[in-house]
Order: sequence, then C-alpha cells, then structure tokens
Amino acid sequence: MERPGGDGADVYRWNKVTTCVHNLFSAQRWVDQYGELTIVASPSAQASYWSAKRHEITGVIVDEREGRVVRNLFGKWSEAFYCGVAPSAKCIWRPGTMPEDYELYYGFTRFAMELNELDEDMAKYLPLTDTRFRPDQR
Repeated sequence: MERPGGDGADVYRWNKVTTCVHNLFSAQRWVDQYGELTIVASPSAQASYWSAKRHEITGVIVDEREGRVVRNLFGKWSEAFYCGVAPSAKCIWRPGTMPEDYELYYGFTRFAMELNELDEDMAKYLPLTDTRFRPDQR
C-alpha cells in the first residue's frame, strides 16, 4: 500500500495476524487477535508487535538505516494504545464509547452501524450491485 497523496517513496507491507471470534452465536461475543505482525515501510522504517498476553500489544518502530528504536508502542487493543515510555507515554488511540442502543444492533459499535448507511449524494456514484441498495439492508 502506498501512502495517499505521497510521492510513492514510502510503500507499506504487512502480514495478517489470526483473528478469532468467540461465542459467535451468543450475546457475549468477543474477538481475539494473536500472532506476530510486522509492518515494513520501505525504505525508511519497520514496526512490529507480538504478545502472548490477552489483548496486549507491544512493539517498536525501528530506523533500519541506523538500527535504533525510534518509538515504543504498548497497550491493550481492547482498552488503549500508547506511544512512548510509561508512565509519561501519550495515548494515541482509545476505543469509542458504545452507542446507547447498541444491544438492539447486535452489539455493534457506531462505526459498524453506519457501514450500511446510504448517503444520497454518494449513491449516484455507486454501482447498482453495492450491498447498500439491497432491500433487506434498508
């Protein structure tokens, strides 16, 4: 993947981790991600994480040319993600709050609920095969 609006100098490559959805058909669903993820931004830097602890993310961003750690990353993907050194690290991501009526929508986040919304201004640019035109999605 190339960075949008970039000059094509930075190209990002990564591998997938394993995603496991637990209790798919019950009210207490949860998702777990595990495995090692390596993101390579050629030609400048590399970042990776791995953890055996549940929901935990740890990693570093390395300047490959100098072989030094540029940033430390850590946290739990289900709670918050930090950059820096604890306790003064900066929180760079936190999950949003759940919508008030999320239980009526299969426990979806606001983002997931909005995926099927059809913006009338954009509808004219979408192919007729777009799933948002399906009558069972309305």
